[in-house]
Amino acid sequence: MTPVQIEISFALAECSMLPGGWDKRMMRTLNQMALREPENELTAKQDEWMYRLLYKYRRQIPHTFVKYKEHPHCNHLPHKRSNIIPTMKQAAKEFGIPVQLTIFE
Repeated sequence: MTPVQIEISFALAECSMLPGGWDKRMMRTLNQMALREPENELTAKQDEWMYRLLYKYRRQIPHTFVKYKEHPHCNHLPHKRSNIIPTMKQAAKEFGIPVQLTIFE
């Protein structure tokens, strides 16, 4: 693990997480790797999820988040709203099917 990864894993260990949740298991795994086997490298997925957890718990560890917030995996990408309803209307129109869709929001 790099010194940056070790720093982030120790910072994540300070966070309060739901008991028995995936986040907590992942954090404990990273922390144990940092303590017992710091010479081993993280996989690309482990590295990605470490930064995603850093983003998720950024309010509990702002001192660490500020340092690494520019990392590509350490940000929130807003979900795009699905555009399925206009697509369904367009397809129905192409096939000549009368369609009336009601959307409840």
